[in-house]
Amino acid sequence: MRNIPSEDLLQVVGCEIDQRPTDAPGIDEIAALVLGGSRVPGALSVRFPADARATVEAFAAAERQCCGGIGWLVEGGTDATLTISTNDTALDAIETMFAQTEV
Repeated sequence: MRNIPSEDLLQVVGCEIDQRPTDAPGIDEIAALVLGGSRVPGALSVRFPADARATVEAFAAAERQCCGGIGWLVEGGTDATLTISTNDTALDAIETMFAQTEV
């Protein structure tokens, strides 16, 4: 993963942050719930507990509004899985955002 300076992260992912609902959960809220993840070219899958699905869905819905060029898919099952699909440079930035919120 490339190290991307934090001031460039929103630009790299093409985010129009003013389009994001202010009351939606942010990455800091969902990052604390992460069980694990995996990455393949073009996609990052992040697993959450099943009971976090509503929060992850609300996060993804907000991200679709501000980062429309990125795919935000939430699927259920034993765990809730958020699959983020975009180019590898933007995925590097998104991984950096998750890493910056780790406790």
